[in-house]
Amino acid sequence: MLSNHLDVLPLGVGQRWSRIDKKQVLIPKPDDIANFNKNMGGVGKLDWNIKKYRTKIKGNKCYFPIFTNAMDMALVNAHTICCIANKKCHN
Repeated sequence: MLSNHLDVLPLGVGQRWSRIDKKQVLIPKPDDIANFNKNMGGVGKLDWNIKKYRTKIKGNKCYFPIFTNAMDMALVNAHTICCIANKKCHN
């Protein structure tokens, strides 16, 4: 992962499973990786909702999957904005 916005230092702390010790161990983690992981949640939810509510339209043109994916993204984002505006959500 490349970034010109964040620096490697300061190093944070991450946890990984050690096969040798059979437990979680602490390892140093660059700050840009920690920031990426902290802000990644929205993209995962978008992908999950697009997969769950995919449009079932088929077309013969090569651009059709791009069009349907853009339509799915717009619908999921509109639903998310509606939930935030009304302070409720039905997933």
